[in-house]
Amino acid sequence: MLESMESSFKIRVAGCTWCYQIWSVLKTYFSSQTKARVKQIKIQLRNVCKTGPMSHYLLQIKQLTKTLATIGSPVSSEEHIDFIFDGLPEEYDPLETSCLTRSEPYTVLEIEALLLHQEERLERRKQKETETIQANLAQKPGMQKKGRIKFYQRKRFWSRTKKIKTLQTDEGKEYTYMKQLEGFNTQHPTLVCRLNKAIYGLQQAPRAWFAKLASTLITFGFKPAKCDNSLFILVTVVHTIYILVYVDDILITGSSPALIQNLINRLNALFPLKDLGKLYYFLGLQVHYDTQGSMLLTQSTYINNLLTKLNMQDSKPVKTPLPPSCRMPTDSTENFDNPGLYRSVLGALQYATITRPDIAYSVNKLC
Repeated sequence: MLESMESSFKIRVAGCTWCYQIWSVLKTYFSSQTKARVKQIKIQLRNVCKTGPMSHYLLQIKQLTKTLATIGSPVSSEEHIDFIFDGLPEEYDPLETSCLTRSEPYTVLEIEALLLHQEERLERRKQKETETIQANLAQKPGMQKKGRIKFYQRKRFWSRTKKIKTLQTDEGKEYTYMKQLEGFNTQHPTLVCRLNKAIYGLQQAPRAWFAKLASTLITFGFKPAKCDNSLFILVTVVHTIYILVYVDDILITGSSPALIQNLINRLNALFPLKDLGKLYYFLGLQVHYDTQGSMLLTQSTYINNLLTKLNMQDSKPVKTPLPPSCRMPTDSTENFDNPGLYRSVLGALQYATITRPDIAYSVNKLC
């Protein structure tokens, strides 16, 4: 046995007379090495964060868990799922909450499929946000009066997010017809079917259900804002409530939690709602709360995505994005290779001035 060992191991078993003594020393040595390796891999699992594609992030987690299994410390499905959720950004918090509070737990494969679908859904939303920004290259900031600012500072606001589960319950005023299914009525094959509901997916569906929602809110005492048709405001003697509608999502914020809950109950009696909890991410805006009820708005994820789109994530930051004395040339005849990209970037930077007003001068100078 000693002849088959390397010289480094012979030193460790020096003084052993019997074979069982040698085996005991080797077992103690390798088990301690295994424990240290297991601890090291678990630390790596806790430190893994999603910085790229979801598939790459899930593969990192899976490789580390397989390594633990090969050294005799397998990870349960519940621990595997916990490791996956620990490294996800805040925009995946609603999905994490719904998965962890489910009565029947998901498997690891089901969680991975849900996350891949959620990543694709978020990417589509970000693309829609970019398209919306391109159409609003110049926008005057609102809330310029000091009286309004003082009003908001005195109020403490609570926010809730709701989602319309289906749009099929809303009746459309305009008649919509469709070709009947093959073999539905063989005696009258030229007849068509008239839809009694504004089915989700039709162009008329969003307009039909929004009209019904708007009329319902008006009966509740809300008034549509003049600056935005999707914003509804209710002002009482003591409290104020704002409702913002975006496609099938409803954002509710106000100064009275009881009044907000009462409004949610009344809406839920007319529309099937799904509670998405507190607002954390909306149209590129991240919302952070403190213990005093104040909200901090940031756009770090939105700005990082913009830098990634332009391949500038490794660029060095500067304190002054544009010199104050900079003058744009007026006699330049050289055209941009991609003028659409230039307009898109300026529109995106215009939207970033919501939380970064310090770049407003530089961005408007380039418009």
